[in-house]
Amino acid sequence: MDELEDMCQTAANLAATEYYKIVLIVKCIAFAIGTMLFFSLFFVQGSYSFFHPNARLLLIMNQVWAICGCATYAILDGYNYWRFSTHYSNPCDYLVSAQLSVAMRAPSDICLYGQTLSILMLAIERIIATVRIRSYESSTSTLIAWIMIVAEVIHANRFFTPNGFLFASCVHGIWRKTYGADWGWE
Repeated sequence: MDELEDMCQTAANLAATEYYKIVLIVKCIAFAIGTMLFFSLFFVQGSYSFFHPNARLLLIMNQVWAICGCATYAILDGYNYWRFSTHYSNPCDYLVSAQLSVAMRAPSDICLYGQTLSILMLAIERIIATVRIRSYESSTSTLIAWIMIVAEVIHANRFFTPNGFLFASCVHGIWRKTYGADWGWE
């Protein structure tokens, strides 16, 4: 059996398995509940008025990345539920093209990278606040936060350029040489 036939058979097995569909439904419900709890916490918690304006903006941006990521995962799982609930005579029809696969995963991955970068930017902002404690904490300028937010967005989207794939491939090669792990990218 060649690799394509294996993937087609795996897709057919997933489509025939009710447990996988139940997992997808539970994930969508969990995303919906999590989103409602997130918004209730956001409105109860307020606008982080006790934080410095730069830290406040970076924390809000972190939450924006999180809620966008949650929405993209819910849409992705909803699509997968629909895809595997449809009955095809040819099991290879369950598979999606590489271009569609990247297009489906890119928004959720961008949100994941953006959320990670926002935590890094918040740490850098707090380092700046520590180093320049006398002048920084009394300042109300949000220029640093806006520069960091623009940098987050640019770098999160950069992972889906040819250079970003080159970086991911290098990390994959280092990971394989160090740990002997295989991510199945061959």
